[in-house]
Order: sequence, then C-alpha cells, then structure tokens
Amino acid sequence: MFVLYSKVEFNSYCPMHVILPIKRKLIKVNTEDVNIIQSMDDYIKIYLHNGQSLIVRMTMRQVHELIGNKEFIRIHRSYIIPLNAIEMLDSSSVVVNGKEYPVGRVFKKDVYRAFKDFNRIQLH
Repeated sequence: MFVLYSKVEFNSYCPMHVILPIKRKLIKVNTEDVNIIQSMDDYIKIYLHNGQSLIVRMTMRQVHELIGNKEFIRIHRSYIIPLNAIEMLDSSSVVVNGKEYPVGRVFKKDVYRAFKDFNRIQLH
C-alpha cells in the first residue's frame, strides 16, 4: 500500500489520500471523502460521501494505520469513523450522518477522549 502525505501546520503528517488495491487496480481515495469504514470478515467496506463504496481486502487495523489515527477513530470491532463526522455521542452509540452506530465497550474510553481532544483542537 502507498500513502501520500501532506504536511499540516503543527509539524506532523496526516494522509490526505490513500492508495488502495481494489480488483487488481490501485485507486486513490481522498480521506476527507470517507464517510465510514465497516469490517466484513477479511475485507473492509469503505463508504464515501458520494454514495459510492469500495471493498478492499485488508484488516481494520491495517486500514486504521493507513488512513491515520488523528482524524479517524475505531468505535467498534466493525466500524471506523471520521471524528469530524460525529453528530452525537452517548454511552453506547454515535450518530454519523443521521445513522446510529454502536460504540464497543473496549473502545468507549478512547472514543470519548479522541472526540473531546479533536473538538478542543477545532475550537482554538
């Protein structure tokens, strides 16, 4: 897998695009276009804002490392979401684009911490 990085103002790097192997092709995907990532056993399904979805053979851990841990959070063993897409967060679920997704027990503390930190950075 290939990743193109863009330098951001606080001297860290975050991927703006990822290159994903899909059906013997390499497809460039803008990380800002990612709506939600869902696990499907040995594959993942990436839902994009334009309604398109991509199926890639990789693990959730691999895709989370590839797209960057600062803007995306794993909320459940089956879901990764962009932090800026969270509309509502409660003790057992998040709402993204009007749809509710479960927050796994194991991920709950990390989700709350990441959501608070992300929004604190956005406010300043």
